[in-house]
Amino acid sequence: MLFVVVDQQVSSLPSCWRKSSPRCEFNVEKPYFLISQDVKTSHLLLDSPSFSAIFFLQEKVKVFDRLSPPLDPSDKEAWSDVARFYLIGLGSRGQFALQHFGLLDKVADKCVTVVGRKDWAPDADEGVERVFEDRKVQTIVLPRDKLVGVLHQEILQEYAGRIELNYGCEIQPLDFGTDDGSQDRVFVRASKCSPLASNVSASEEKTASEQQAEVLCDTDQYTIVSSKLLIAADGTVRTIANAIQKRDAERFKAMGALKRIFAGKPFQVIRYPDDNRRIYKTIPMTVPKEWRGDINYSARTKNSRVVFDALPANSEREYCGVLLLREDDSRAKANSAPKELRQVLDETLPCFSAIIDDDVVQKVAAKPPSYLPAFRYIGPRLNEGDKTLILGDCAHTVKPYFGLGANSALEDVKVRAANVGILCILLSDRKFSLSFI
Repeated sequence: MLFVVVDQQVSSLPSCWRKSSPRCEFNVEKPYFLISQDVKTSHLLLDSPSFSAIFFLQEKVKVFDRLSPPLDPSDKEAWSDVARFYLIGLGSRGQFALQHFGLLDKVADKCVTVVGRKDWAPDADEGVERVFEDRKVQTIVLPRDKLVGVLHQEILQEYAGRIELNYGCEIQPLDFGTDDGSQDRVFVRASKCSPLASNVSASEEKTASEQQAEVLCDTDQYTIVSSKLLIAADGTVRTIANAIQKRDAERFKAMGALKRIFAGKPFQVIRYPDDNRRIYKTIPMTVPKEWRGDINYSARTKNSRVVFDALPANSEREYCGVLLLREDDSRAKANSAPKELRQVLDETLPCFSAIIDDDVVQKVAAKPPSYLPAFRYIGPRLNEGDKTLILGDCAHTVKPYFGLGANSALEDVKVRAANVGILCILLSDRKFSLSFI
């Protein structure tokens, strides 16, 4: 688990920092961005997917990412295990945002177009197929990690010398500055993380925050960095948002009763109780030649005890299916019995069970479950003074199967870029904290 230590704030900085003394030993450079990432968060989710933005300024940009560099999106061998990577669908909102930044063609080149869906209603022998011929924009699908790879290459090819990428680093907020102008900078600590922390794909990282595995980051060897604006999109773990919530709680506690009445509502992370918690396991499958290879396949039971949804992973008829089960289902656990999993597939998803072989069933039964993030949002504001802004999954978390997370995050970036008047490009749902001067 990534332990977010929010009480080591100003006390951990040198005493001279408030006056910006040149003798202070922190790394304050020319304007740049700073990005950190959580490992094994709730992001993902890749998919939420929550996404994060890199804003391309005229000044120097630095990127600090908790994960290792993304895979080459053109390396077919790297993407051969279709069940390893969570697929995302980009609709009109996401595509319009990418088009706004001149990136849609490059992303679409790595996608599969989905023109419709076929759904098996509970107890139905035949599925109902619909092709959406009247839609102006067709959904395009690709692995979340591949989107990261495309945008990573864009940075390397088009912004060399302006953007410096640093992987395997964690960012911890230290001080958010003051609103009266006496301290106009945000301070964060950048620490190097172990290979265990960084050698995780965005899809593997996408799980519920309470299910994170412990990772090691060197808190003794770190760099203090400052900037005039911090844009936090650090996903469902909400390192930045949680620190703001704590700071606001302390501020309200110190107020007198009368002042508190006129101070407005404090910053909060609103958490909805998850009374229907699900886990998921991904299942690779190849659809028969008589099936279409360009539509979404889905099925569900009457009480939604079992839900299955599959999207094309490539143009070779290979699909990645997502099997949703209730958390207390015995088949939802790691190293469950393959025979039991086969039985539930035969009973509830016979149309799909017939095209999933025994080796795949055995591997799926053995793999640990992944957890979906709970619905959460922050409010009543998305900022901390005029120096910190929250967006993406950090600001609003939705279940990935609603198809809202990735598209909402892309749209967030477009809207925020318009607000601050700068060009931006998105780096997929990998839970970042960003800052620039």
